Amino acid sequence: MYGSPSWQRLAPLLILPWPGSPADNEARLRHTLTHPRQMVATDGVYLGGRAHPRAWGTYPRILGRLVREAGWLSLEDAIRRMTGLPAARFGLPDRGLLR
Repeated sequence: MYGSPSWQRLAPLLILPWPGSPADNEARLRHTLTHPRQMVATDGVYLGGRAHPRAWGTYPRILGRLVREAGWLSLEDAIRRMTGLPAARFGLPDRGLLR
């Protein structure tokens, strides 16, 4: 393990399935993602020339599926949840906003 490249040492800590039907899961996801305090971020990492799909697919998926296709969020609100809201939450006053 210690002689392996760093990306080979990555492993999930916990995976929990969402119980319920696909409709229940969709309702739960919508309730979560449209909550006013919900931020959009990714835990995808890039190590050793390999990236998890979350590293490059999270933001396009939100913008494509939830903004354009489903209409759950406006484009402006989705961008705010990806930039200014996390920056403000984590105390980064000089980040996340265009002025």
